[in-house]
Amino acid sequence: MGSTSITQRQASDAQQADDVERLNAATDRLNAEMAEVLEFQSAWPDVE
Repeated sequence: MGSTSITQRQASDAQQADDVERLNAATDRLNAEMAEVLEFQSAWPDVE
């Protein structure tokens, strides 16, 4: 394995780590939004 392959692998690993970080941040934002929605809805009276 040459140094080019190692560098490409490191770049790919770094990109994947960045992608995971961005996905986790988006998930945190969506979870916070959903928690707000559920809290808001829990105040509604049950209507059937």
